[in-house]
Amino acid sequence: MHRAVVQITGDVSATFAQFDTNKNGCIGVKELGHLLQKLGLDVDEDELKSLRSKILDGDVGDTVNFKQFKRWYIKSEERVMKDMKELFESMDLDNSNTLSVFEIAEILNQNVASVQQELEEYYKEPKDELSFKEFEKWYVDTEFYHSEVKKRESIAAVADAVEEINLLSIPEGAGAKVMFFLTVPLVVLLVFTLADVRKPGKKKWALATFFGSIAWIGIYSWFMVDWCQMIGDTLGIWPLV
Repeated sequence: MHRAVVQITGDVSATFAQFDTNKNGCIGVKELGHLLQKLGLDVDEDELKSLRSKILDGDVGDTVNFKQFKRWYIKSEERVMKDMKELFESMDLDNSNTLSVFEIAEILNQNVASVQQELEEYYKEPKDELSFKEFEKWYVDTEFYHSEVKKRESIAAVADAVEEINLLSIPEGAGAKVMFFLTVPLVVLLVFTLADVRKPGKKKWALATFFGSIAWIGIYSWFMVDWCQMIGDTLGIWPLV
């Protein structure tokens, strides 16, 4: 899930930055419309105003910042429908704007018989294929759609959690505080020498962080073995033990 968060937020961050012309971290309604079009979401002017309110999610202001936009975009039903449309078009190999029951079963990863039964129950008649409009209407009532929305809400929650992570903040609880102060010298070294690639914009440092982590493991291991040997010598413990 962390990988999905990094992928989504990284792509959106780069696109958001293109429309943040004054580099203040916010965009207005006009820029928001262009941004949504760039990301493949077509909305008209009236929809855009209501969409801005949805993105702000109770916050006051005329502009949208990246954090607000990212939180909405990851879990937005509009994005689920965009992905569904792209999948529909990719499966519609003959460009007939229809999908057979077999193709729909492939999309939903279900067996043909169960999909056919669901379609018959929904439309009250046998269905061998669906147009895009018919498929869209049926799709939003399926368990697959609702589970996809819930999954993306979970990804959005993880994205917020990753953004709020501060490895140098003092935790709650006596035991946690003891462990924090015992390990803080090691954590400080890691925080200032390795990039947290879970955060947007840090993905390009993934390889450096990987090899840096290996290097720090080697350094810590060397000191651990050396200090264990010194303690053993001091206490008169036989080295082979």
